[in-house]
Amino acid sequence: MNYILGQISAITTVVLIHMAGLFEEDLLDPAPHGVWDRAIASNLTTAYDMSIAFFEARSKARPGHVVLASSRAFQRGAVGRAAYAAAKGEVVGLVRTFSREFAPEVFVNAVAPGLIRTRMSDELVARAGEQRLAEIPLKRFVSGHLTTSIKLHSSRG
Repeated sequence: MNYILGQISAITTVVLIHMAGLFEEDLLDPAPHGVWDRAIASNLTTAYDMSIAFFEARSKARPGHVVLASSRAFQRGAVGRAAYAAAKGEVVGLVRTFSREFAPEVFVNAVAPGLIRTRMSDELVARAGEQRLAEIPLKRFVSGHLTTSIKLHSSRG
């Protein structure tokens, strides 16, 4: 993280894209705070920490953009994934707060890209993939390559 923050000073327009997500099932978890703590740490705390570091490191003379990953799960609910849904809802709270606090120099937004195909989501896709696809207008899941291309595109400035 220090390396990344060190590079910010050399960039004209600075962009932070935080696309982290931990999507564990917490239904009947024998250690309920284990899943909860991991979900909050990976989905919310890292978004907060990276954003604060970004705001502190960037030059006030240059525009900036922050994009944080949220999820429709916080709006709809997510059976067996209460911790994930709660964390992603709080990301929206961060976005609203940071938008007001750092405007107009920094644009802060959230995206809810839908289910991103990763090893972590494979079990869910195997169980409920057809149902999930039926809810998606494009009838396809987001590939992990999309998030990589977003990062590469933004770093080319």
